[in-house]
Amino acid sequence: MKRIAVLDTSLISTWLKIQRQFDLFELLPNIAEYALVPQKVVEEIARHSPEGERPEGRQRFLDSITDAHGFYRLCTTIDAVILNEISTLPKVDPGEAEALAQNSVVQADWILMDDKASILEKVFPQVSFHNSIVILEIMNQAGLLPDAKNTFEALHSVRAFGSKHKAKAMKKA
Repeated sequence: MKRIAVLDTSLISTWLKIQRQFDLFELLPNIAEYALVPQKVVEEIARHSPEGERPEGRQRFLDSITDAHGFYRLCTTIDAVILNEISTLPKVDPGEAEALAQNSVVQADWILMDDKASILEKVFPQVSFHNSIVILEIMNQAGLLPDAKNTFEALHSVRAFGSKHKAKAMKKA
């Protein structure tokens, strides 16, 4: 069963840094029905150019976001009350806050984020947060990664993780 996902800036930035091997954005449609991208996330991605990222990949991703019919969809539906509550949490940036506020309305299956997923899981236990390790493991188990070893190594070079994180990801996948 394919899922609906809400994307956060941290996961997108990570994937843009490791896409030298291949484009993970092209593989996500194999495991998700569509992905919602909050307006604040689009603004953050358009504004920032993380070190090590290929600018043409970022622009291609931004160009792939549509209003309603493509795989990557701009989502502007927000629960304002939830947004205000989440915005008061320490160290939660506007993109993360908007992703959570949108999820309370659209009820996506997953929120995909790398930065604060483990912290936010404790505050929002009803939400299914997945980071890059989990999504790559889901892709790997589905036989979608052409070179899983190198892909996980590339991810590790950008977002260090240990064997405990990999084991947790395998369990979640």
